[in-house]
Amino acid sequence: MYISVEPKTGAYADCYSVDCQEKIKAAHERNDASVCLDKECFNATLFFDRNIPIMQHTPATNFKLMGRRSVKMVSCDDDTVQVFKIPGFGWSLYNSRIAIETKIVPIKKIKGDEVPFWQWSTSISFENAKESSWKYYSDENQERIEQAFQRRDERVLVPIGLARVEIVFSLNSVFHRQFRDIGTEKKRRWVRRILLSRSVKKEMEDEYANVCADFDQCAICLNEFSEDPLNPWVKLECSHVFHTLCVQQLLERHDDKCPLCRASTLKIN
Repeated sequence: MYISVEPKTGAYADCYSVDCQEKIKAAHERNDASVCLDKECFNATLFFDRNIPIMQHTPATNFKLMGRRSVKMVSCDDDTVQVFKIPGFGWSLYNSRIAIETKIVPIKKIKGDEVPFWQWSTSISFENAKESSWKYYSDENQERIEQAFQRRDERVLVPIGLARVEIVFSLNSVFHRQFRDIGTEKKRRWVRRILLSRSVKKEMEDEYANVCADFDQCAICLNEFSEDPLNPWVKLECSHVFHTLCVQQLLERHDDKCPLCRASTLKIN
């Protein structure tokens, strides 16, 4: 199977989807110089050269620089892989005489039940967005967004807490935009569509549900935390808990006190 590692963090190795695995394997066996994975993998292209490691390049856009990462073929029985930190490149699947650090990381394997999921970024800047910045829409909104995307609609409106956001689809990019009206201004966020295992998402939901098991509901939108456990939330110094987006709406109205006790100052990291 073919895996890649994100050079900034090197926290784990990604395994390509089943369709991408077949496409990469076929091109590799034909001794092709490269293979494009299209929008299924962010329009990435893999380059094969017997003299250098397999590399993946993701094209630049008007908001994102070109991305690159190392790619390697490993055994399907492997659960971990060794990665190396290379100055000027980051974490790589290949060793180098100038490597300054190494570690063993897990391989996130394909489970065979991958389906499209939509995420929005809490970070305004795309370049500064971390993997933890990407948040899931609720199951109801997932279905609403995916149906609009499959119909090739230009945009779709979805509710998030008390807010109502507009997602504008891009035909020329794998990334899309989310807009929310704030008075006369529009607040923008990045949106992406990924393939994720249903079982992995369920594990994440169970983990988050356990974390917020002691919380009842957001006192602002009155939605139960358990209904949408992946919806980001924030716990204040006074121990009251709210959805992050609900708190953002208060801050945008210049109200920075806890709506329940008026003691804590609202902060969102």
